[in-house]
Amino acid sequence: MKRFFLCLLVLFVLLLPGAAQDTATWRAEGAEAPAAGAETSDLAGAAAEVAGRRGISGRQRRDLGLTFRNLRQVVRDLHAEGRLEGLSRSDLALVTLDTLMEANPKAYANDQLDFDAILNFLERILPIILKLIELFG
Repeated sequence: MKRFFLCLLVLFVLLLPGAAQDTATWRAEGAEAPAAGAETSDLAGAAAEVAGRRGISGRQRRDLGLTFRNLRQVVRDLHAEGRLEGLSRSDLALVTLDTLMEANPKAYANDQLDFDAILNFLERILPIILKLIELFG
């Protein structure tokens, strides 16, 4: 039971908006985070640049079916079919996103969706879900 709550705590921390998301955005784009001794104008410019690309909101995730419960069910089904064997994180996210798009095509028909943010979210959460499925079945 303690492992379960520990896993939920880790999941909660990973999904918190804020500074962790900003550094993840910098890493995903291959850019380096501003140095600790950088001028404040450089930091303000970098923060404004990242704030413009915040990702997807909690409401958008719910509308797209990117809830923990739904993702767990999709990953469990894909795992049972054997479609997840030997895939990298990005391939795992693509297969899961493809399955979600097939299940709810109307939600993904929006032209203004940030698919890079969706894939980034999936790449971060899917390994945790797979670990939970291994631990608790």
